[in-house]
Amino acid sequence: MNKEQIRSHKSLSRSLQTIMSILDFDLKKEIAKKLKTNKEITIVDIGCGVGRSLWELSNIFSESEVHMNLFGVFYSAKPNPNSIFFANQKRYEEVLKNPLIVANEFNIQTKNKDIPKLFNTDACKYLPIKSNSVDLIYSTNAFHFFADKINAIKEMSRILKTNGIAIINIDRTDDDFWPDNLHFPRLCIHREHKIIDAKKFLQSKSGADFTISIKKVDSYGTGKNSYILKMRKHQKKTLTFPELSFDKKESFSLDNIRFSEQNCEDTIEYKRLIAMGTVFGKKTNKENFGGYLSTYKLKE
Repeated sequence: MNKEQIRSHKSLSRSLQTIMSILDFDLKKEIAKKLKTNKEITIVDIGCGVGRSLWELSNIFSESEVHMNLFGVFYSAKPNPNSIFFANQKRYEEVLKNPLIVANEFNIQTKNKDIPKLFNTDACKYLPIKSNSVDLIYSTNAFHFFADKINAIKEMSRILKTNGIAIINIDRTDDDFWPDNLHFPRLCIHREHKIIDAKKFLQSKSGADFTISIKKVDSYGTGKNSYILKMRKHQKKTLTFPELSFDKKESFSLDNIRFSEQNCEDTIEYKRLIAMGTVFGKKTNKENFGGYLSTYKLKE
């Protein structure tokens, strides 16, 4: 098993406790609070790995009289080539059809009351979940891989119900590497050649329909910084971003740097970052790259 496979396996099988630490948010407490007034709750994990945390939630609340609708979203239609759990397409499809494979693989005792439903989709384009139907969305290790990140936020806002909450790890950075002025290195908003503060922009969308806050936390004791977006819905509306247009020409996968056989500095993607005015704080290392750079033009 190589280093990338080990990292992928750990990421896919994160425990509920690890996820709550990354998000700096007590999911169990939030769920328990909602269950005081509701007999049914719908929860979505976007970029769910193998869905382990959903199984754990099912077991924690198995003695309650409520029904839990648990959905796990794989953000890709194909397996990760570095994953040892999803070694091939056949295995990937087997897990989608039978989530119990996950419970057996990770020795999770199941009480089979509320079985998670797993499905794959491009979360940037469409989430196959009813509008205004979800109480809680969480995502820890998927957002930085999304191509159209703004549309992904829009989709999350659509499926949330009134008073529903989304807790999303937008990006994780090493401040000794990425420029200090970039809160989200993989989400770039610009007007002509000027970079707009994406954190301020997203928080400016707060209003009567939604409240959006973003905080910086230590990412699970790694020494890196995570930016956690919390979105609460107040009205049956969907967030819109008419002032932004997705810039496909200036958006690209940073995995092309990470997994290239060339030196970082010799890759086309690295040269494009430099041309955009990115200045790195220390010697470049392929480990610092990954995910997808999503670029948007801010209209006049």
